Amino acid sequence: MKLLNLESENKFAIYLSIFRVFIAFHLLKKIFLQWDYLPILYSNKSFIAHSDTTNFFSFVFENDWLRDNYTIFLGLYVFIVIIYAFGIGKNVVALALYLLYKINTDLNGYAANGGDNLLEFIMLYMIFADSFKYLTINKVSKVKNPSLEKIKNVFSNLAGYSIIIHLCIAYFVSGINKAHADVWFNGVATYYTFSLESYQGTSFNKSLALNGYFVTISTYATILIELYFPVLVWFRKLRNIMLVLMGGIHVGIYIFMAIYDFEILFLSTYGFFFSNDEWKSFLRRILSKVKPALDKLRIPYPQALILE
Repeated sequence: MKLLNLESENKFAIYLSIFRVFIAFHLLKKIFLQWDYLPILYSNKSFIAHSDTTNFFSFVFENDWLRDNYTIFLGLYVFIVIIYAFGIGKNVVALALYLLYKINTDLNGYAANGGDNLLEFIMLYMIFADSFKYLTINKVSKVKNPSLEKIKNVFSNLAGYSIIIHLCIAYFVSGINKAHADVWFNGVATYYTFSLESYQGTSFNKSLALNGYFVTISTYATILIELYFPVLVWFRKLRNIMLVLMGGIHVGIYIFMAIYDFEILFLSTYGFFFSNDEWKSFLRRILSKVKPALDKLRIPYPQALILE
């Protein structure tokens, strides 16, 4: 990826739009899965200890009223998520969603995971991105002010690069911390991880934990991949290899440790490593496979997205 000419075009236009819709579905899914436990997770009458305040850049807000009226808050939250998915309100709604997400995380800290920490930063970056070129119900207007379009391109490109740089930093810091931890440095971390009862994603976990070759190779490979990913992924010839290797680790955690949201979110950011042209080429191939069936059923498809 070239870091030059940030103002010439929105280099992430297609995937920013896809990712915006993904974020909306991701947030809605979390609310849906928590539906039966909302009084426990949000109410003031819950037996769970909650955070009493929410902090916004040194501004502190009390959460008591929100807990007493959590159904109103969640109703507003879901509404904003839905209109964000459809691209209504654009960056103003993106800002509102970030603020509501931050409040929701503080209200419901016990249901948060490591992926939510990354998502909070991603949603902050998305405030500045033009993720509304595609997949919106509003017709995209033609460029009327070239100067304004260049500014939007700069912010969108900076937002896209910020997401993948943040991802790279997260991997590198994780690798450094692992290299300084005794169980990882000595090559036995996978043994302890696969032996934990709380992370028994499959019936093979304990067998793998007793395999010395698997434990040693998987432990050191994880450290090396996390350390070298932030550098090698920027080389076009090595990009796909690094994405497959790091993606394989996430898929392995998903399957063997039964940690889901965290892995899905990290994998979803990989789309930013591909250019608009690469996404168009991929979508053309997909459309060529499904077009006959869609035409037969008279189902409209987003042809403009891939042929523009």
